[in-house]
Order: sequence, then C-alpha cells, then structure tokens
Amino acid sequence: MPQNILQYTLVSLLLIGLFTGCNRTGVYGTVTNHVGEALPGVSVQLDNNGEFSAVTNALGEYKLNAPPGKHTIQFAKSGYTLVNQDITLNDSLSQELTKVELWNLPSSNSVFLRENTQYKPTTWHKPNHYILANNSSAFGTTRDPELKTDNASPFIMSYKMPRYDARLTRLQIATAQVPQDASQTFPVWAPAGTIPVSLDPVVSSDTDLLHLKLLAPLEPGRYALHWGALEGYTTIDDRMYMFEIVESAGPFFQEADLDLEKQTEKEKLIEGDAP
Repeated sequence: MPQNILQYTLVSLLLIGLFTGCNRTGVYGTVTNHVGEALPGVSVQLDNNGEFSAVTNALGEYKLNAPPGKHTIQFAKSGYTLVNQDITLNDSLSQELTKVELWNLPSSNSVFLRENTQYKPTTWHKPNHYILANNSSAFGTTRDPELKTDNASPFIMSYKMPRYDARLTRLQIATAQVPQDASQTFPVWAPAGTIPVSLDPVVSSDTDLLHLKLLAPLEPGRYALHWGALEGYTTIDDRMYMFEIVESAGPFFQEADLDLEKQTEKEKLIEGDAP
C-alpha cells in the first residue's frame, strides 16, 4: 500500500508539472477594414507558429490560445495590408486585444487618389524635354490629366513605389517651340514649383502602401507626383503621375442646381396635366 501511494504521488506530481509547463491563456479580438467593416477570412497567427493560429469569422472575430509572455501576432489576408501587433499576455484566462484594421490594396503599382475604399488611378506619363519660347528648357507633357477632384486635401497614395525622394510639382502652361523652327509653338505643361511632401506607410508593418502627407490644402490646378522625372532624373522612376484639383461648386450652387431641377420637374408636370 505505501508503495502504491508513492507511485500515485509521483504520477500526480508529474502531471502537475506537465500542465504547469503547458500553461495557456486565451486571446480574442476583431479585425475590420479601415472604415470599420468586419473582415472575415483573416489569418491570425502567433509568432509565425501554426500551432497558435485562427481565422476570423463572418463578424471579423477570432480566438486563439497562447502562452503568457511577449509575442507578435500577424494578421494577413490576400489583397490587404499585412499587420503585426506586439502584445504581452499575462496569466489571466482571457484577454481582449485592441481592434485591428487592414487596408485593402490596389491591383497594380502606381499613384492613386483614394476615396472611401476606392483607388482612382492618376494619369501617368513619361515627361519629354522641351525648348521653351524664351529659349529655356523644361521637362513636361502635352497631355492633360484625366483624374479630377474638388477635394483640396486629396488622400494621395502610392503602392509599391519608391518611398524616398518623392516630389509633388504644380504644373503650368508654357509655350514650347518646334525644334529648328521658332516660328511654330505649342502649349506644354511644365513645372511651376515643388511642394514639400513626405511618403509614410499607412501601417508600419507594411511599407508597400504609402500615404503622401500634405502640409496645406492644394489650390485649384494641375499637379504631378514624381521621383525626379520632371527634373530629368529618371533613375528611380521615369514617370510623372498627374491629377487636377478643380474648383468646388460649393453648397450654394449645389442647392441652386437642386432648386432648378425641382422647378423643371414641376414645369414638366404642369405641362403634362394641361389639356
């Protein structure tokens, strides 16, 4: 009997030590897109260890077990930014983590104006070298930008483009001359000044998606984001990415247009009722 008790005690101690060494705590949270909509199908993995992983459900919720201590949780979904979140887990039974937001990605590398979750591509062009009518030279284009916005502080983003040495240049019409024939001239869009900007990652763990920070709203006009192409420097990228800021109609004109539409509809009704 004493021998059986001793064996039972040893087994109990072994099991206690085993379970103590495998101590786990639960973590849970939610993943959304950047406008707060639930994001299902997101892979959630602890320290790149498939043993501690989960996938968000239709409500963007996830739960997983993890040992106490400092960890990095990675949130990944095809077509979205990759997010890493550093956490410290204690011995409590369950911990809620801060909400994670993933940004959807463009389908190609370029420069975009983003509105809500939509990426609107800028007009890109390789600038040409022109001799202007005043005998100076400039790099520019005869092409007009197709993308227009009335937002003076547009959300300018680049995807898989260089992060450094970006320039935002305002364009103006200049008169260029045909080579070897100064009597023939034509208008071109040429640089009119550079605006200080910086490109910073939307999320620190994914440097492919960058946001261009403006220090002040832009005046109406045409602009080009480039990496030296308008200065003849094409080593980083030889293109310019153009867009136009247009005058906002303003609420007064919008209300006036609406009143005019209502009046027109009223006149049509009256005409339709007439014998």
